[in-house]
Amino acid sequence: MPPAKSAATTRSPRSSTGTAATRYSITLPAHVTALRRSKHANALLSIELEGNSQLALAKDVQRDPVRPIIEHIDLVIVRKGEKVSVDVPVHIEGEAGPDTIVTLESTTVELLVEATHIPEAVVVSVEDLPAGTQIKAGELTLPEGATLVTDEDGLSSASRSVGRGARGRRG
Repeated sequence: MPPAKSAATTRSPRSSTGTAATRYSITLPAHVTALRRSKHANALLSIELEGNSQLALAKDVQRDPVRPIIEHIDLVIVRKGEKVSVDVPVHIEGEAGPDTIVTLESTTVELLVEATHIPEAVVVSVEDLPAGTQIKAGELTLPEGATLVTDEDGLSSASRSVGRGARGRRG
């Protein structure tokens, strides 16, 4: 997914204490930013800072607890080819075996990926999995170039038996 283009206006540069980095307070178009983030949690944004185009990822997003608006976003500047650590959603596909229910123990996995090739999701197939099957993070099929940061033994999803109960019985 190509980065979203956003024109940003620099309000006031501030020095970050203890580091050589410079902090900027910028304004992004709310509608474009919200749309971009709703389609892809790790959306790569293209912002203009001091006349230069920069790529940025959202590090932290603060939302209004009542209204559906983004109040503040902390961005981190990234470069093409740079590896970044991001939380990627886990999606389940397929039908598990009969009389089972699939649970997702962790909704995300942390991956180390190239900043310009962040996957939208890691897909787990539960097709015909029998009860008692566990899929650990280390068993997930990762996108090309991705490295798992999450503990390999961490449980991603599991298939459990569904009790049939005593339907229709009366004493």
